[in-house]
Amino acid sequence: MFFFEVKNQAFISKEQLTCPRCNKPHLKSGNGLHYLSFGILPLLPLSVKRLQTCSSCRFHHDGERMALTSVPLHQLLIKLIGIVLFVSVMLYVYTSWQAKQEWELEVLRTPQIDDFYFIDYSKFKEEDYYQKRVVAAKVIAVDDEKVWFTLANYMYSLNKDLVTAARLSNFIHQGYFTNQLYSVPKSQLMDYFESGKIYRAHRPRYLKLYGGFVLKPKQPAPLYKGFNPNQANEEGIQYYQDGQFDLAREQFEIAAAQGDQWGQMNLADMYRDGTAGQVDLERSLALYQQAKLQGNNKAKVAYQELCNLLKKCQ
Repeated sequence: MFFFEVKNQAFISKEQLTCPRCNKPHLKSGNGLHYLSFGILPLLPLSVKRLQTCSSCRFHHDGERMALTSVPLHQLLIKLIGIVLFVSVMLYVYTSWQAKQEWELEVLRTPQIDDFYFIDYSKFKEEDYYQKRVVAAKVIAVDDEKVWFTLANYMYSLNKDLVTAARLSNFIHQGYFTNQLYSVPKSQLMDYFESGKIYRAHRPRYLKLYGGFVLKPKQPAPLYKGFNPNQANEEGIQYYQDGQFDLAREQFEIAAAQGDQWGQMNLADMYRDGTAGQVDLERSLALYQQAKLQGNNKAKVAYQELCNLLKKCQ
């Protein structure tokens, strides 16, 4: 059956006896081990028989059964390799399955956003006529009481087809999931699992399930967010270019009060030059310093020049 077969291994003594058939001292005796194998892999020792073989007349005799301990211990252990390997593999499969079951229960006990449930749609909808259809559900929101999820637009008749869809990264395609939300009390998730409405519960690792992407990576924050000019400062510049210095000064005051470095810089220039008002070098120096502390290079130069003029630099 398949590759199973019974094989023999002889353990012959070096001592030679007289053959009962040809009366020559060429008879060798020993033990023959019968064992079950699967291909070349030994599985299980079966029995041991007494052997007698003559090298002259080819006399061969299988004697009485012997105890398994009549062959070397290490040979018995070698013949158990297959069964030990089989038991180890089965134990590994069982413990892996058990760990997977425990993990799925943990996912259901502690639902999180971006968890995935594989749902038997006919059971989920409690249809009168059962028709095998499976669909993926993606958790969108979770609070203390409920879990909200959305179902996929695509259903499959076989469980393996849904797994294949995940493996092919179909879950991240635009439009794969609907916009309709379903809410389920957290306390009922375990009931759904036991009743077969939810037959698999997954939490992606490294954005993947079954080797395929089911979540898109978050976009990193841009290194440069662009120049966002202060509105008051922009209006002040426009008034200044139009020669409306009073209005320009008002807008620069607003921009400086809002902490805009260019508003502080432009207002400092007006105080330094006395534009639309009296010259106020102290106020100008303070504004240059505020802009300088924000990294404005132009303000650094202007501050140093005015500081030297007022002889306030150390």
